[in-house]
Parts: sequence; structure tokens; C-alpha cells
Amino acid sequence: MTNNVNFAHGSIIGKRKEQQDTCTIFEIPQSEYVLYLLADGMGGHVGGQQASSIVVDSFLKYFQINDVDLAPEASLREALELANSNVVQYISEFPETVGMGTTVIAVLLHTTSNQYWFLSVGDSPLYHYGTLGLERINANHSYSEILKVMVEQGQISQEDANTHKKRRAVTSAITGKTIKLIDIKSGVLNHGELLLLASDGVQTLDDSQWGELGQYLSKEQDYSSAVNNILGAVEGKGVHNQDNASVILLGTSHDLSIFGVNSSLVEDHIVNGKVVPKRSIFSVVLVLLMLACVVFGWYLRAYLYPNKLQSLPTDTVLALDEGMEE
Repeated sequence: MTNNVNFAHGSIIGKRKEQQDTCTIFEIPQSEYVLYLLADGMGGHVGGQQASSIVVDSFLKYFQINDVDLAPEASLREALELANSNVVQYISEFPETVGMGTTVIAVLLHTTSNQYWFLSVGDSPLYHYGTLGLERINANHSYSEILKVMVEQGQISQEDANTHKKRRAVTSAITGKTIKLIDIKSGVLNHGELLLLASDGVQTLDDSQWGELGQYLSKEQDYSSAVNNILGAVEGKGVHNQDNASVILLGTSHDLSIFGVNSSLVEDHIVNGKVVPKRSIFSVVLVLLMLACVVFGWYLRAYLYPNKLQSLPTDTVLALDEGMEE
């Protein structure tokens, strides 16, 4: 069923005492869908590990017994409701876990059409990688987004925002209470494009459009190597109190060449400060060579057969000259 899709995933514990991230990949029975799940238990909260496990298990149980073919988006919402109710039940049985919570990213991919639907709650990022570089495509349910707006409106300074005590707080999470914010969207994963689900511990790396994180996706390598290199780079930063970091990488090509061809033809070049794919440069050079051949052929003919050229009507010669100039 998943011949058109390639994927890999991995996690590191960082400098934390326990692993609170949970991620898994599930081929939904009797369908052409694959479910990709990543949940990040809320750090510092009692039961973060349990919360992420409960949510992932709830999504799996839902899709084991429910038909997703007719309504993928509705299925994701119903699975989220089940997960939240299961968190409520767990807290009622273990009152000491009151306050536990988790983020979640759930991606449903139809392996024939490569259409996907995703649902996310919390601050865990979901990235798309393609010819325009790396782009976060889900909402960031974090107080840092509120601070960003306050800085833009001049309400606080950037320095104050960087040290604000709530800057790392989430504005939506699965806690057993009403889920304040839910992001759900759909798209198509074209050949050579990638989706990267991640916990926020991965954001130790620069995740800007052409930043460090994207560089590990632009090299021709297998998916497992890319995942290992990303997590190795996070560890290599040596950040004090590094959070858990987890990733799921998926795509529709066998290697990580974003155009699905040899990487020697698609590495980016910097031209006048702008990134230009090598394929674009190759195409321009090819066109110029073809034009040069046409011009050379014309002058060669004029040199070898001058009488024939002179015998052409004047308006014909002018038309040929004008065509060359174009």
C-alpha cells in the first residue's frame, strides 16, 4: 500500500529525565491511508509522558475501527475528541495527574493521490519542504505568537518578549478540558516534496526558509540518514536542558533530491543574493546553446553559399535578420 511513500522517524531524550514525546506511523487497514502521529507531552507538567501516549493510542484505536475514506477531516476531529475524553478519564482515575497535557500533530496521507489532511494542537511544528525551501504549515499555538504581535504593535520591546515568563507557554493543548485552538488543513504532497513532523525540541536548529534544518533535507540521502543527522545536529548544539526532540519525515521520492533527479543538477546557487535552483540555470544554458547553434548555422550557410543568400529577396533577408535578433 505504501510503495509511493517513504518515511523514517526517530527521537532523542536530550537533557531531560524522561522521554515525553510519542510518535508512530500506522497503515490504516483496508484503506489507502497512512496515519502519522507525533505528540509532545507538556514539559514540566505531571504526567506529560502519559498524556502523549494516551493521545497517540486514542488516535490509533479510532482509526483501527472507523472508515476514513469518506471524511478524512471529520475522522481527525472525532479521533481528537476521543483522545481528549480518554485524558479526562485517566485524570479522574489518577487525580495526581491533574494538569497534564500534550500537543499533537496527526497527518493522514492518501497513498494513491498523495493528498493529505492534518490536524494539530499546540506548538509542535509541521513543516513542508520543497523548491521554495522549508515552511511551517501549521499554526503555532504558543504565547510567543502573541508576544510577536505585541512587539509589532509597539506594546513591548523585543528584549522584553525574549525574556517574558510566558514565552514558552502553549495557548492550546489536549488537557481533558475544552481545546481552545485546533488547526486542520489539507494539501497535496507532490513528487519530491517532504513533510516533517517535529516536537519543539528540534527548533534548537534554525528552521527558517533556508536555515540549518532544511539543509539536512536538501541532500541526496536516505530518509533514515536525514532523521539521524537532524537529531545528531540537535544533540551537537549542546544546549543546556535540551528538550526531547522527535521527528517523522515522509515523502514520495526514494531520496531527498527535491526534484527527484540527481542532486548534482539541483543544488542551489546564489545569484545576486538570491537562491536559484541549478535546474533553472541548466535550462537557461541549454536554451542559449541552442540559439548559438542556430546563429552559427546561419552564418556558416551565408559564408559557404553567399550567392544563394544574395539571391533572396530583400524583404526575406530582413525577416531572417530580425528573427535572429529575437
